[in-house]
Amino acid sequence: MLNCIVGSQFGCSVLFANGRKQEYSCTSYEFMNHICEAYLVDFNSSRLMCAKTLAIRHKPPVVISIMDCCIYFPTRGYLNDRCIWINYRNVVSFYKKGNHSTSVLFRDKTRYDVDVDIRTIRNQMNRCETLIERKIQIWKI
Repeated sequence: MLNCIVGSQFGCSVLFANGRKQEYSCTSYEFMNHICEAYLVDFNSSRLMCAKTLAIRHKPPVVISIMDCCIYFPTRGYLNDRCIWINYRNVVSFYKKGNHSTSVLFRDKTRYDVDVDIRTIRNQMNRCETLIERKIQIWKI
């Protein structure tokens, strides 16, 4: 299970739930695309449908499986080489670390400091919760 995909100008690092870290030469966007393909989900379609559902334009999450609550959200625009994709399902809590820095605690007790304001993480978590709530409402019909 992945905790997050950390983009940089040199490629991306994948942080796994067991504390393991793997480096790749592709961008975080390209790695997310590979994940989507592995789960037979179209990256752009998922991103666009989330944006439409949430009535947003910037930084929409990507749903891999709404039934399993497997949703990844970006910290920056998806084409930004410093974009970090965080696995919503693995986030336990987060707190402000400093100006434009937020510490994210994952289910496996690992922490990762993200170089974005806490408002960004809070908004993205709320968006994912809205998508999960929408799934629950659909199943009540």
